[in-house]
Amino acid sequence: MQYRNMARQKVRRTNEDIRELPSYSITEAAYYLSIPPSTLKTWFRGYRGPTGKRHLPMIKPADGRRLLLSFYNLVEAHILEAARRRRVNTKRLRIAVEWANENLPGPHPLLTHAFKTAGKRVFLEKLQGHTVEASRYGQIVSLKMAPMLKKFLKSIVRGPDDLPIEIHPIRPAKRMVKAKPDEDQKRAYVLEGPLAINPKICSGRPVVKGTDVLASILRTRAHASESLSDLARDYDMDKSEVYKVVKYLDNVAQGPHVFS
Repeated sequence: MQYRNMARQKVRRTNEDIRELPSYSITEAAYYLSIPPSTLKTWFRGYRGPTGKRHLPMIKPADGRRLLLSFYNLVEAHILEAARRRRVNTKRLRIAVEWANENLPGPHPLLTHAFKTAGKRVFLEKLQGHTVEASRYGQIVSLKMAPMLKKFLKSIVRGPDDLPIEIHPIRPAKRMVKAKPDEDQKRAYVLEGPLAINPKICSGRPVVKGTDVLASILRTRAHASESLSDLARDYDMDKSEVYKVVKYLDNVAQGPHVFS
């Protein structure tokens, strides 16, 4: 009897969207997005409150059993982080996400409707041409978009299907600016970093914006005492650009907001 070679092969469906595939651990996502791992676990795994009540996840991870996130999950966390940095409390944020999940179509409503914030309230945009205050379950309002959230939304690049295809991570700057006369708190700058995350480039690992150069390689070689001039020449980049990438990754790696 003859046997054919029946070696197993991984079969990928031709219509599979790589943006939906589980590709990132919580630790990786925390590092890439500058979000504390504990915060991401709360958003994607849920938590148990002081009274023992179980709070379900705000966002469904691509792989709940292994707690792996997809590129779409990264973008969802990126949007929620904008609201968190705007000091929207967890209760209001949860109400907003629940409203979006219950009332807006599609598996990723946060990605198809831009969020707005004003003060400590969360908003959804582009719903029948109006602005919807998600924290009050659909009451129509008209308020100015918060600069921080606007910055986050601009860092999301969308494809022909109007869904995200690339994000440019943002981390808060240490510098503070004086508040306007009608504001009672100082405002922190938010700076778009020099990196990009695109699931079609380098398997979705951070690269230098506008290139396919892995950012981690630049940092590794720089810390191995290779000169920035040599790195710039090897990768056809400006020396100042290499410096910005290495400096950015050093700050993220040392930031207490990531590993606390």
